[in-house]
Amino acid sequence: MLNLVSEWRGSGLSQQQFCKQQHLTLGKFSYWVAQSKPKEDSSFVALKADPVKAPESLEIYYPNGVVVKVSRIDLTVISSLIGLV
Repeated sequence: MLNLVSEWRGSGLSQQQFCKQQHLTLGKFSYWVAQSKPKEDSSFVALKADPVKAPESLEIYYPNGVVVKVSRIDLTVISSLIGLV
């Protein structure tokens, strides 16, 4: 199916036109078009903390405007707070 998706991209046809020519269902083909797109990474980035340079406190800003200040960095607490988003 991924070969057909590549062929469709170079054809200049709409998905509907291409599917009609290839005798494919539009729903199934659209699924494979979506699967062929590069996956976007999460907005979170893994960080490695250097214990010597780690800050004494941390602030987490939520989209709703709430700010949580953590005075001692405990990765378990921070992980649970991030999971609240």
